[in-house]
Amino acid sequence: MDMVNINTIYNSEVCPMQRIFVCSALILGLNVSAMGIQTTFAQTEASTAVSPASQATQSLQFHQLSPNIYWVSGGVGNVGIIIGTQGVIVIDTTVSTDTAQQLLAGIKKITDKPVTTVILTHEDADHVNGLTAFPANIEIIAQKNAAKNIANSPTFANAAQYLPNHLIDQQETIVRQGITLKLLHWGPAHTAGDLIVYLPEQHTVFTGDIFTLNQPRTLIHYNKQGSSEGWVTNAQNILALDADTFVVGHGDVQNKAGIAQRVKLVSDERNQIKTLVAQKKTLAEIQKIVGDPPPTPAGSPPPRFAPFSEVVYRELTEKK
Repeated sequence: MDMVNINTIYNSEVCPMQRIFVCSALILGLNVSAMGIQTTFAQTEASTAVSPASQATQSLQFHQLSPNIYWVSGGVGNVGIIIGTQGVIVIDTTVSTDTAQQLLAGIKKITDKPVTTVILTHEDADHVNGLTAFPANIEIIAQKNAAKNIANSPTFANAAQYLPNHLIDQQETIVRQGITLKLLHWGPAHTAGDLIVYLPEQHTVFTGDIFTLNQPRTLIHYNKQGSSEGWVTNAQNILALDADTFVVGHGDVQNKAGIAQRVKLVSDERNQIKTLVAQKKTLAEIQKIVGDPPPTPAGSPPPRFAPFSEVVYRELTEKK
């Protein structure tokens, strides 16, 4: 199957009934061409469509990108698995110990090699809280700002053996288990401690939550020194990498065109908000113009993130 972007299918020129049928089949994990049921360990050609609803079930699904690279959905945040010569590299660890135990059990079904390295793309709980299920004292890599916040988290108050022990400042190229990995930090974006994992020989990038494509807008932790301006810089740099497969923090694997579409959407909206701020528009006026945030149903829980429009507005108006 070619790279799947369900939004492309939904907005395409196929007739409404065909469109609904194809999208429904993809969301349910069906093979559209053969109408067979997708197994839990399903090989893909750089993509498998997984709905946000299936992610919430915490029933993990392993998707094979190449002979030794997988991505895993269903643990809230996506996970990367790279099988090397003698061991396994895991990128992010899911949301909890229980879910990470499912992850490790799944890894044992595809290789008998041990996990030797964990790389954390940032500090959010849905990406790091599974650490305590992993073998103690393995190599744990994180950007130094993320590592500081993880060390201050109550989750790891009595678990020093699971704190990051290999810290990245800006960039570092490492070789683990015969795999070359470029670890990249271009300043604050989703958080102050984002780390992009780039496999140049495999033309594959693990972006972390710089790209959360199960959401209509990008998510910025303003309270964790995230930055919309930094997001644009990071996103443009990711797009410039020699890669054709992008495993995002939440949502489906993307190709370069899908990433480019998101970069343009967010950059254009930020520029629009910047122009409105220069025109002395209030935040309320700006939000009405750009339609952010969208109306929420009555009784909905409060959002975890400030709206993108508010983040940009505050960056441009608050004194530093």
